[in-house]
Amino acid sequence: PIYTLWDELSSPSDFSAIERFFVAYLKNMKTNALQHAPIKLDGGKLPVLIYNHALLSIASENTFLMEYLASYGYVVVSIRHKDQRAEFQALQNSLSEEERLKETENFGALADLGDLDRSERPKLTLQIYRENKTLHEIVRARARDSQDVIDNLSSILGAIPGYQGNMHTNSSKVGLVGFSLGGAVATELCKYDRRCGAAINMDGGIFGTNIDAPVPVPYLMLYSERHLGGNDFLKQASGENYEERMITGAEHGDFHDASYVLPGLRFIGLLGAIGGGEMIRQKNILVREFLDQNLKH
Repeated sequence: PIYTLWDELSSPSDFSAIERFFVAYLKNMKTNALQHAPIKLDGGKLPVLIYNHALLSIASENTFLMEYLASYGYVVVSIRHKDQRAEFQALQNSLSEEERLKETENFGALADLGDLDRSERPKLTLQIYRENKTLHEIVRARARDSQDVIDNLSSILGAIPGYQGNMHTNSSKVGLVGFSLGGAVATELCKYDRRCGAAINMDGGIFGTNIDAPVPVPYLMLYSERHLGGNDFLKQASGENYEERMITGAEHGDFHDASYVLPGLRFIGLLGAIGGGEMIRQKNILVREFLDQNLKH
């Protein structure tokens, strides 16, 4: 059967019945993916990517990107982190009232980042990142989840019809890709796991362990206009490993499928001026070209 967009929301999840009701119409939006499709071989090894989603989201939040990468010979394993709301709430409850208020204020400050000159942004973001206890814990836990996936990659890929051992680049490196908090997870894991060959952070902050430590592998920071330069402290630490690109007219939410399928979000400021189709085109090309250069070649 053909996979429909965000199909995982049709079953009980971290999202309420009301939230799922408002996106229920997406079950009629067919993708280009087939469930249980056999693997297609081109005679070579298949580079593997691990994808991490945003703080409270779904594994298929970037279906268009994953389909595109698969069409160019990548195997994309997207991790769905379960019990997200419960985890977040438990960590929040462990904080003092003062700490919770501070984290809320800091999120508001990030929303105003675009009002600052680029030279002023990294000082503010670094302070905000350091003061947030909740997201540090979540990023560290999700990085461990990603390690577990890499540890068991052969058995995971073995579930694909027609897959045979050693079809993927087992002796090489995997790529880590993430949006928002998922970008922080990709960054965190690639700082200490030598199996990471390249990382892409799509408009995410930097949380986890030793947040200002350099990334030792090729790293692409994809920015919205508002957040451009916010992670410059990591750029300075990482040197030539660090590349950055900004997509003109994009807001944070545009790095999600919602840019195309929920255009009404633009009227409440969650999406930017760029059209959904153009956003997907630019994002897909930037991600693939970086991965081709650093994982395939």
